[in-house]
Amino acid sequence: MTPTDVFIQYAGEFEKSYQDNNWQRLYGFFHDDATYTIIGEPYSCCLTGPEAIFKGMQKSLDGMDRRFDSRDIALDGEFQEEGDDMTVSWRVTYGKQGLSDFVLAGTSRMTVSDGKIAALSDQFPAESVQAMQDWMAKNAFEIDPSYT
Repeated sequence: MTPTDVFIQYAGEFEKSYQDNNWQRLYGFFHDDATYTIIGEPYSCCLTGPEAIFKGMQKSLDGMDRRFDSRDIALDGEFQEEGDDMTVSWRVTYGKQGLSDFVLAGTSRMTVSDGKIAALSDQFPAESVQAMQDWMAKNAFEIDPSYT
């Protein structure tokens, strides 16, 4: 399987876990010492191992994604592969009744080893973080996407 194939399968199962909070289905996608790195201050962190990764993801989803009424994910370009590495840019449009939509852009990177995720990262450019802070101020609606 290519890194893109792994990412697509993982992303599909991730969406199921987002809906039902069952993270067990995702353990098989990760090596025991896999890392998940968030790049973008003030949310930067690195989580190691599936248990820490899923705990951090759940915290972030509870503090942000689940506070909205809708969430629409779109890719901003093609998957780029180089050896065991894959990169893709995306944007998520969040909706909340009575508030303007919020759009968060970022880039995901994944390294696959022996068919499993060895490293995953999400990078949020400074412009995206600033847009989030501006959106919160404009809409008087607090979100907390932090993982730790």
